Amino acid sequence: MRLTLLAPLMLIAAGSVFATDLASELQRCQGIADNQARLQCFEQVSKASQPATPAQPATPAQAAAPAEPAAPAQAADVIKVTPVQVGEQTGPTQAAASSDEALFGKTIRKTEEASASKIVLVIKTAKLDRTNRFEIETTNGQKWVQTEYGYMNLKAGDKIYIEKAALGSYLMSNGKANKTLRVKRVD
Repeated sequence: MRLTLLAPLMLIAAGSVFATDLASELQRCQGIADNQARLQCFEQVSKASQPATPAQPATPAQAAAPAEPAAPAQAADVIKVTPVQVGEQTGPTQAAASSDEALFGKTIRKTEEASASKIVLVIKTAKLDRTNRFEIETTNGQKWVQTEYGYMNLKAGDKIYIEKAALGSYLMSNGKANKTLRVKRVD
């Protein structure tokens, strides 16, 4: 009876000791300043923490990959990173800003990134449709249609502000009056 209780307790205790040892090893690796040495440290910790398993069959991607010349034993496990994959943080460029503006209002599923939450446009044409809702074309070619009832004094050449609102909708204002109209992009 004692043996059946003692064996599982020893396994649990050994697992918790291993977990604290793994955590301390990971913290030690995080403290290394050199990128290559830190990567090798993490590789060694991950290999030590994995149980011994039989060799896995190669996936099709691995089979199709060309064989590289043999390198030292430690360098064989190191992944080569090109400058295209890893880049330094750079400030926003004019091209990125214009692409954000060009895609503003389009229903595109993107990951959460910093993008424009408000844009300023100049009206090229503003006309009322048969239901007294504005159809607005801007100088950059975007077309916006009013989706709720209301009136705002808009004419060609006026500046308008379109900002993101709740649940994927957009609000348009002209900056002169304290009024907004809900709009959607149609092109």
